[in-house]
Amino acid sequence: MTLDFLDQKILDIIQYSFPLVERPFLVIAEKLEVSEEEVLGRVRRLKEEGIIRQISAIFDARMLGYQSVLVAMKVNEAYVDIVGEEVSKCSYVSHNYLRDNEINLWFTLALPSNISLASFIKRLTELEGVREYYVLPAVRIFKNTVKFNFTGLDSSCKEEEPRVVEKVRSKSLSDQDIALIRELERDIELSFRPFAKPAYRLRISEKTLLEAAKELERKGIMKRFAAVLRHYKVGYIANCLLCMKVSEDDANRIGIIVSSFPEVSHCFERTGFPNEEYNLFTVIHERSRKRCDDVIDKILKFTGAKHYLSLYSVKEYKMKREYFIQS
Repeated sequence: MTLDFLDQKILDIIQYSFPLVERPFLVIAEKLEVSEEEVLGRVRRLKEEGIIRQISAIFDARMLGYQSVLVAMKVNEAYVDIVGEEVSKCSYVSHNYLRDNEINLWFTLALPSNISLASFIKRLTELEGVREYYVLPAVRIFKNTVKFNFTGLDSSCKEEEPRVVEKVRSKSLSDQDIALIRELERDIELSFRPFAKPAYRLRISEKTLLEAAKELERKGIMKRFAAVLRHYKVGYIANCLLCMKVSEDDANRIGIIVSSFPEVSHCFERTGFPNEEYNLFTVIHERSRKRCDDVIDKILKFTGAKHYLSLYSVKEYKMKREYFIQS
């Protein structure tokens, strides 16, 4: 799908720093020296064409009190679509992919703290066709942001710093906080004042809603407010999960190196594989498998990692966050 330069500049802005103001499309228009109507019209078209998946708040599941893990399954080929669809029906599953390996079904699960993680996963893994599974909780997060930079436009969005998961504690949330979060994680209405209706539903002013959103961001509960794109719609058709074995002493150094690659959207240190066969998990997005392989070669060269597994996405079953939006 062809994007002209103005489309690309708009996508860069709304992915990195969507303005949390009453008229965000006006702010974007002034920055790009075009009309507000032009920006809003283009965003509507990009949404209709399926390039923009959603524009909403992106929250840190752990800060909302959720237990978040990556689950990998070995599923018999004859059952993998059935299992994939069943897993995706679960509202607590946000991402679910079929990958080209014997370990073929990979999904992320975020559960409220009052639900037993072990019992919940056991129910999913009892589906017919599941032969084996691994539960892979994060130990350290180096990078967890999908952004595609089309124009090299400078962004004020602060990059994440590596953080140890055990040191992250959920914040105390009031009923008002939860109501606000539910509104912010909804896909915004593409109108001149997209925050007007959420504010009306909460019976507060737009200014109060936006100030509260910024406070959630300051506390680290909201990671950012941004557009999420369908990567394959903008030419990023290759999606590879690179699993590496690195020494415990080297994990921090290597994780920082890997996360510095612009093609890398996620980089996590995880535990859970038998004998800790793999402990550093990285997601790479590129425009072709060949280019993705080239990035992997560079990563291996710069890090010195020898033991690795590259798993390419074959099918996307689900990519949707649904934390507090559910009742």
